[in-house]
Amino acid sequence: MSTRLVYNERLPEKLRRALLAEARRRDARMNDVAGAILAEHYGMTWASPASSYRVERAKIDKIKVPELLHRRIRQESLRVRGGGTMRGIVLTVLADELGVKIDVSKQRRPRKEPS
Repeated sequence: MSTRLVYNERLPEKLRRALLAEARRRDARMNDVAGAILAEHYGMTWASPASSYRVERAKIDKIKVPELLHRRIRQESLRVRGGGTMRGIVLTVLADELGVKIDVSKQRRPRKEPS
């Protein structure tokens, strides 16, 4: 099963702590918990990828999901008015499911003009 990154930067600290706590509660890897939450949100089942990434001590957080789930998240980001981001979709879903209040923009930030 092929996997793709849907998130590749440091998670907001409150969300990261909640995700780690849930991973400990489930005795699972953080990526597997994040993937399972995202899969459930999209009505899919989660099967842990063979090469699940251990993020507990990483400087950045990587969330890898199967290709089909990646496409679903991408499709949703394209439907966001003003141009959405997969980052915004992933953070929003995880925060909602874990009951964490964070400020997340689902829209793209304007690009800076070259100086």
